[in-house]
Amino acid sequence: QWISCSERLPESAEEDLEYPTVIVTLDNGYVTLACFYESTKEWGTGDDYDVACCPIAWMPLPEPYKEGD
Repeated sequence: QWISCSERLPESAEEDLEYPTVIVTLDNGYVTLACFYESTKEWGTGDDYDVACCPIAWMPLPEPYKEGD
């Protein structure tokens, strides 16, 4: 389910280092992957996550596909 960015921001698990990658909806309705930089509280998307973005909602990535699912 979508989580409003005004409600809660992503937090990284230890293995994710400091930059959790999630699915976001941008203010223009576009849906994409983005990385949240916890140390600076900034979002990025694009090549090497260097393009700033302003999401309005986010959700965790789904579990990877496994044969037999």
